[in-house]
Amino acid sequence: MRKALIIILAAMTFGSAGYHTTMYFLPNYIYAKFKTRGADTFGNLPNQTRILLAPDENSRTVVKPNPDFAYVSTFYDVSEGPIHISGSLPDSIYWSVAFYQPNTINYYVKNDMQYGSPNLNIVLGEKNPQVENSEFINAQSSEGFMLIRVLITDKSLSNLDRIENLLKTITIEKVKTE
Repeated sequence: MRKALIIILAAMTFGSAGYHTTMYFLPNYIYAKFKTRGADTFGNLPNQTRILLAPDENSRTVVKPNPDFAYVSTFYDVSEGPIHISGSLPDSIYWSVAFYQPNTINYYVKNDMQYGSPNLNIVLGEKNPQVENSEFINAQSSEGFMLIRVLITDKSLSNLDRIENLLKTITIEKVKTE
C-alpha cells in the first residue's frame, strides 16, 4: 500500500511538472523560434510590417498558409512606449486584425464588420496616450505578434496589385508622448 502511494505521488508530481513545463515554456519557446526565424529570413525588425500576398505551396514561413488570404504581420515591441498602427484595408472584403502574446495566446481579434470602416487606426500599448480618433488596445505583454488577414476572392493580377497597394499603406509608428 505504501509503495503504491509513493508511485501515485511521484506520478502526480512529475505529471504536474510536465504539464506546467509544457503549458508555460513550450509556447514561449515556439514564439522565440518563430521570431528568430522571421528575423533571419526577412530581416523583420520589431514594429516593421511584412506582407505575404496569396501564398502558394512553396510559402513556408507559416506552416500550411491559406492561399485565399493575404497576410500582414509584425513582431511588435511596446516596451519603449505605445505604437500607432494605421492604414487602409479593402472595403467589402473580409479582413481581420489579431494580436498575440509571446505564449501564443491571442488577446484581441476584430474583423471588418466590427470595425465598420476600411481604415485601420489603432494604438497598441501598455498605457493609453489618448491619440485622437483611434482605438486603444491594451497590450497584454510588451512584445508579441500582430497578424492581419485579408480574404482574396479574385486572384487576377489587377486585384492582387490593388490589395497589395492597400496593404502597403499600413504603417507602424511610435506614439510621441510628452
